[in-house]
Amino acid sequence: MKKLITIGIIALTMTASAFAGWGGPGRGPSSFGMPEAGQNGSDLVSVTITGTLASVNGNLAIQSGGATYYVKGLNRLMNTVPGLVVGVNVTLQGYSSVIMDSGVSTGQYFKAEQVTFNGKTYGVMY
Repeated sequence: MKKLITIGIIALTMTASAFAGWGGPGRGPSSFGMPEAGQNGSDLVSVTITGTLASVNGNLAIQSGGATYYVKGLNRLMNTVPGLVVGVNVTLQGYSSVIMDSGVSTGQYFKAEQVTFNGKTYGVMY
């Protein structure tokens, strides 16, 4: 009986530790506990970018001013707004953060708050 209880406690502990810190409301841009803009420790900068919506390395992106901004969550809006497809010119307002890979900047992460397309502005929900 003691062995069964001990195994059960170990299993519950391992399950809880596997899910500790994962996503949820109020989490940062990657949903893994990164702070939102304005919070201590946040490196998010409020920006407005204009460019052509593209697919870069299989991800939605805007290439503007020599920088590549990988846009998260925009695909949901693309499913509901007619004409919002890869190749169109858009203006995005939101927050940007540098993507670092082994100490080298590989692009910008962009969390869109608003998208302006064909003279209309749409809010982006996450």
